[in-house]
Amino acid sequence: MGIIIVFLVGFGLTVSGGVTVIAYLNFLPAGVSWMEYLLFISTRVECYFFACRDHHHGTCYFSFSL
Repeated sequence: MGIIIVFLVGFGLTVSGGVTVIAYLNFLPAGVSWMEYLLFISTRVECYFFACRDHHHGTCYFSFSL
């Protein structure tokens, strides 16, 4: 049962990070360059949840340190 909860928490963090990265793409039409965009999302903690995902399982590495 515990591993299912850990999986769901990791999956939720990965999804929230991905949605945040996509939402921040709205800055590009406002005149922000790609470099400024990448620098901005590199300072946002919630974007790290998407970057830390396990590409094989789709879960977030942060969830395993709970």
